[in-house]
Amino acid sequence: MLAKVPVRKAKSLMARGFNHERAAMVLCDAVLMGDRKAADKWDISLRTICNWRDRLENDEKLRNLMQEYREKQTEKWLEDMPIAMSAIIQFFIRATQELSPSKAEDAMAVVAAFEALADVDLTQKIIEARLKASEHSAL
Repeated sequence: MLAKVPVRKAKSLMARGFNHERAAMVLCDAVLMGDRKAADKWDISLRTICNWRDRLENDEKLRNLMQEYREKQTEKWLEDMPIAMSAIIQFFIRATQELSPSKAEDAMAVVAAFEALADVDLTQKIIEARLKASEHSAL
């Protein structure tokens, strides 16, 4: 269901012009978390994200801001990833040393830790692939 925007409010939104910074942040989030989650997070429509993505082709300011935000997100993610990976690896090591493989629940804990480690590795690869694909489409 579409929300009705009062005419006065709609005109004031248009008068402010296009918000390049907001659009760049939304598009970066869409690359990392998907369009639907980004739209929900920013309380906008999927169509708006598509329109902004189309705008990248001819809007140098938007392209530059998106690149800047993408670099900041990547830096943050790269700072956090080793900490997360280390915590999971340490848990995995403790689990394999302290738990008894003959107990079903202990074996399941080791399997869960291994699956978590594999998920983090896969997530890293997916995000890197999305960032590369987004960089190529933005150029």
